[in-house]
Amino acid sequence: MIPTVWRFRGPVYYYHSDDPLLLKDTLQHLDMPSYRAQRVGVPMLAFFASKVFGMDWVSPSVYFIVSVSLLLIATLVMSNFLVVKGYSPYSALLWSAGGSALYTVAFGFVDGSADALLITSIILYLNKKQLLYIIVASLAVLSKESYIIIPVIFGFISFVLFIIECINKKYKFSIVSIAKLVSPHIVPVLIAIAWQAYLYIHVPKSMYMNTTGAGMLGAPFVDAVNYMISSFNGVTVLTIGDSLKRVHPLYRLGLGLLLFIITIIYFLFFSVKNSISEFKKREINDYASTGLIVSLLFLSVIYSCLGKIQVWEPVGFVKAISVLIAIYIIYQANAGGKLSPIILVTSALLSIYSFVVIYDRSSASSVTVTNATTQWEESEPMCLKSANASVELISLNLAYSDTMINRLIMPKRYIATVKITNKSDHPLSPFKGKGTTNAGYQWFSSDASTLMFDGGRVPLPRTLLNGESEEVSF
Repeated sequence: MIPTVWRFRGPVYYYHSDDPLLLKDTLQHLDMPSYRAQRVGVPMLAFFASKVFGMDWVSPSVYFIVSVSLLLIATLVMSNFLVVKGYSPYSALLWSAGGSALYTVAFGFVDGSADALLITSIILYLNKKQLLYIIVASLAVLSKESYIIIPVIFGFISFVLFIIECINKKYKFSIVSIAKLVSPHIVPVLIAIAWQAYLYIHVPKSMYMNTTGAGMLGAPFVDAVNYMISSFNGVTVLTIGDSLKRVHPLYRLGLGLLLFIITIIYFLFFSVKNSISEFKKREINDYASTGLIVSLLFLSVIYSCLGKIQVWEPVGFVKAISVLIAIYIIYQANAGGKLSPIILVTSALLSIYSFVVIYDRSSASSVTVTNATTQWEESEPMCLKSANASVELISLNLAYSDTMINRLIMPKRYIATVKITNKSDHPLSPFKGKGTTNAGYQWFSSDASTLMFDGGRVPLPRTLLNGESEEVSF
């Protein structure tokens, strides 16, 4: 495989936050543009927060302040809800110290922030705060497109149960009553559809129809079980275009997938059983509770079908299951049920698992740039004017001592050192600000299929003028 090491963009969602409506060149710097651009909610909030702070761009600090604030607000709202229902507020930690929240803070993802918005909106709905529910639910569906399922289910369940009760003569049929029940859920759905329509019109069709994300769903549990078994054998294989063999620390991926499968199976049985009992109640005051358990069922079915893209690497499936844990806890508190020991144990273990994954990733790079000086540029150039540079591979070595013990317990990780030469008339500079230039990498197979779209980034050690060179290690 051949590494190419010249990358100029930051994390996709952070980059999007400086251009929420995609009016600049953002689309050219997003992998899977139509997929990434769907999740405009958190970038949009970061954009507005920067304006509140009087800034003309979104700094990394503002982006993370917004993300962490959403997580804290949702944790407080959920904790207060649990206390009112007679439950321990610490149960909220099963979500807020879990995978999606941790990965959001560690890697700048939007999943935990989207979960936070969804959790807050659900509790607002259960507390009959309809206007706030509409606002927060709209932000939730704009932050993670799949969460449109929740208002759709809530609205559909409310409509169906009300019609059944009217047929049974328990309630008098009224268009006004139906409108009051359904309208709060229609608004977030319409907003999500409007944003999709905007993307369809605004994004070039070649980008909108991009199929890079194919493989995110498959047959129930098939890919999860296959990858669990292969990980227990020491190797996991992801096939996109060509075959990529990735070796994880022995059993780690398999253990995570085992916890994932156990939790999903429990949620499937639990949600089917309780959906039946909720429909038997058919009380107008329980429409929200019924919608909640049906949502848990629907999402559990979807997540049981996670495909190879989501299950070959720990971050994907752990992020997905976090929101199910939160919905389960909220439902049980609202219905007066007890939290299952199975979920308490698997949730706690998945949180520990996420800490281990984050520690492994964040402590992976032992590379430092010697004699580097980060400079301030007062004018803060908006964009790099030329990216004409040559990249020469100097060395590729294992990141750790090649001993038998390390081969058994360490991920297969290498340090690549490259020589970068500026061939343009414009300087390439490690400024702190809008014009920062970093070096990054992608992985390609021998037939030029992309295997890893975006790797880590390393700042240049100094400003490179025309013809000047420096070595950078990854």
